[in-house]
Formats: sequence, structure tokens, C-alpha cells
Amino acid sequence: GGMAGADVDHHLDDALQRTVHRYRGDNGRRNLMSDMKIIDQYGRVTIYEEPGHPSPIYQVEGDIEPNPYGKLKALLDDDNLEEVMYNGGTQCVKIAHREHDMCRTNIWVDDEEGL
Repeated sequence: GGMAGADVDHHLDDALQRTVHRYRGDNGRRNLMSDMKIIDQYGRVTIYEEPGHPSPIYQVEGDIEPNPYGKLKALLDDDNLEEVMYNGGTQCVKIAHREHDMCRTNIWVDDEEGL
């Protein structure tokens, strides 16, 4: 009769919901990235806008070949930057970008490393 059919549907619904929950659970953290809007991309640089944050993130991808300036070299090589700021302590280097103004970078300097 019709009941068996309804029963199968019901099981399907359950399975589907479980899958959706599992999927949501996995992606809770990753969704943060999907909220970020890429506003610029060139060379090894990607610049993101992060919701709720006034300054974009200037992200340098990949490894920087060994050099006297370390990771800062990627910033010093970028002609779009007007200023590279580091205020001491362990914190990210900030930059003044020609087009995107103040950005936080994914480059961190440790006081121990020195500059």
C-alpha cells in the first residue's frame, strides 16, 4: 500500500538531514574564508577584505628565497606599497598600499629575529 512508500521517504529525509548536518559541521570553520572577498591579486600577493574588519589582509603566498630581509623582502619588492610598518613585539607587519590603504599582512616578525 501507500504506507511503505511514505516510510521510505521518511528514511531518506533522515539520511539527508544527517548529511547536511555533518557537512555544516565540517565547514563551520572554513566558511570564514568564504566570507573573505578577494579585492586584488598579483604576483604572489592576494589581498582580502575580511567582514567586520576595517583593514584588508595582504597575504604573501609561497616561500621567500633566503635573503637578508627574510620575509619582509616580499613587501620591500612590492612597488604598490608606500610604507612598511612594524612596531616591535610579536605582531604582524602592516603596510600602506597605494590602492588599498592600510593592510595587515600575514608576515609576522619576532623581536628575537630582529630586523
